Amino acid sequence: MRVRQTRKGTNVLEILSFIFGGLFRLAPKLIEMTERKRDREHERLMIKANLEADEARAKLEVQKMEVGAALQNQLAELQALVAANASQAGKGLQKSGNGFVDFVLGMVEAANNAVRPILTYWYCVAAYGTYKACSLYLLLTQNVPVANAVTQLWTPNDHAVMFSIIGFWFVDRAIRKREQGS
Repeated sequence: MRVRQTRKGTNVLEILSFIFGGLFRLAPKLIEMTERKRDREHERLMIKANLEADEARAKLEVQKMEVGAALQNQLAELQALVAANASQAGKGLQKSGNGFVDFVLGMVEAANNAVRPILTYWYCVAAYGTYKACSLYLLLTQNVPVANAVTQLWTPNDHAVMFSIIGFWFVDRAIRKREQGS
């Protein structure tokens, strides 16, 4: 009977050895599969991050090109303005020898040179000033305090218009000085 028990114990040991041996051989493969899965997931995330970065770089490049094109347009407009001013300033009045003709040409040139200042004074000082004065009067007749009325009258658009006019005249003056200096 003892032989059977040993044999039975041996069978159990053989079975346990087979199971645990298989598991120990399988464990590295399972670990390797898990690592491969993690590596693939990491690689997928890196590719996704690279695609997003490439997309952001492409958007920035498009914005850069748009800004560059806008700057080129502004530069072309400014150069056209400089050329127009230079052509007007460079011509000057050529005397014909006839006093009446020279007088008329002088008046035309004076009127031509006065167009922008007259329009600026008319629209910006007279017309716009009258509009703002009437608006102030209407606000004051509605019993709005003066401080509130003034702040209601001065809008961001007024601010932008004022600085564009000032910029126009000072840029024009700087361009003329530069053209005269060169």
